[in-house]
Amino acid sequence: MDFTKENTLKLMEEINGHMIDIRNTIENAYELNGEDSVYVFDKDGKIYSYKEVAEKREYEFNFLSDHFFEVLSGLDIFDFDGIFIALAKGKMIHHDKNTPSDYIIKTATAEEKITSNDAYCVAWHYGIKISHNLEVEFACVFGAHACGYGAVRVFKTIGEDTWSHHQWSINNIINYMAVPMVYDEIAFDD
Repeated sequence: MDFTKENTLKLMEEINGHMIDIRNTIENAYELNGEDSVYVFDKDGKIYSYKEVAEKREYEFNFLSDHFFEVLSGLDIFDFDGIFIALAKGKMIHHDKNTPSDYIIKTATAEEKITSNDAYCVAWHYGIKISHNLEVEFACVFGAHACGYGAVRVFKTIGEDTWSHHQWSINNIINYMAVPMVYDEIAFDD
């Protein structure tokens, strides 16, 4: 597939036309990210790793066990707004100021790289957000600095932000690689 804005928008439009096998998709994510494969977010948009939620609620963790999937599907919808499955990792390798930077997206089954003189932001994780109403959106998680407290996790859906510098912008060429690569890692029921 060509990594273009048109192809990316097409995948973003057609994702909700398919039934996703959540269990197998999480298992695919686990091969790349281990226990950092699943995030849960609350109604205020704060994002937590599943491990943080399990420890706070005193759930038996056992990632990928039948009990794990029972707990995940039974999270109280009044407290939580959905899950994020991290299916790809992003990385930027900055050389010196006279050499273009390398932008790398890696999944459990593939790795792609582009080299550019332009500066783009790359997310830690790329994947899909699945809301309780089963709406699916491509999204990313990245770090931001918080007033002397170090890096904090930030979650954003990938969309029509026009500034190509943002990790979540549809005009960021990194997303032209990330969205199709994430799509290829999703297990579909249909």
